[in-house]
Amino acid sequence: MPTSDNATTYNIGNREPKLIGGLNNSLTYKNFNLSFLLDYRIGGDIYNGTDYAMTLNGLSMRTLERDELTLSGVVNTGTAAAPVYEDKTFTFNANESYLVSGAQTSGKKIIQDYWGVHYIKESANFMTKTNWLRLRTVSVSYDFGNSLLKKSNVSKVIKGLTATLTGTNLWLLTNYKGLDPEASAAGSGVTGSSSVGIDYNGVPSTAGVTFGVNLKF
Repeated sequence: MPTSDNATTYNIGNREPKLIGGLNNSLTYKNFNLSFLLDYRIGGDIYNGTDYAMTLNGLSMRTLERDELTLSGVVNTGTAAAPVYEDKTFTFNANESYLVSGAQTSGKKIIQDYWGVHYIKESANFMTKTNWLRLRTVSVSYDFGNSLLKKSNVSKVIKGLTATLTGTNLWLLTNYKGLDPEASAAGSGVTGSSSVGIDYNGVPSTAGVTFGVNLKF
């Protein structure tokens, strides 16, 4: 099993990105206008606490296979003063028992403890150096113009009419496997910088579509 030196903490990542930026553009053709905002982030580590919690409670896909567990690592065949490490592979079956530290232990418990005790201790298992490209907003509008308004009597009251359809957070390209790389564990001031870089059972950014009409009198 993985071992721990029981140290309090180690620095295993940096949540600050190497580069952030965006592209904002607006294109017009006749009475149509298309505008969009793309933003991107390169680098910066994110701790997937949601994956941690799911692994701890047996809800992660990695814990789906519970009948058998195969581990590869090293064992010390020498002494503490003069260790000799050899590569070893062990397979544990849930329906068998094994001698562990002088006590008979069921394979089912060994498999459960591996995911719920040993695996989750290594926080690096849940760290991702993250990049993303996000379509933050996209908007299409149409200006009906004065010519349409002049065809009716409303032109005496309404001087301009524009209809707009806007979408937010409609597309995301990222290597992050969690819900949303922008999720944070808590509000402003908690754990520093609003807990950015810590995704712990957070709620992803909401995608939405709105329609609006702008009237000028």
